[in-house]
Amino acid sequence: MAGKGTSWRLDQILRRIPAWITVAMFQVRFLGSIYSLTICTYYWT
Repeated sequence: MAGKGTSWRLDQILRRIPAWITVAMFQVRFLGSIYSLTICTYYWT
């Protein structure tokens, strides 16, 4: 029973990994755009 529960939990985690990757990539892109915008503003002023 314990082994089955562990594998079920692992399966749930693996099933959510693609969503985590999507969110992480979105956050990286968002932060990157803010960072580049800040750099541009800093250099243009």
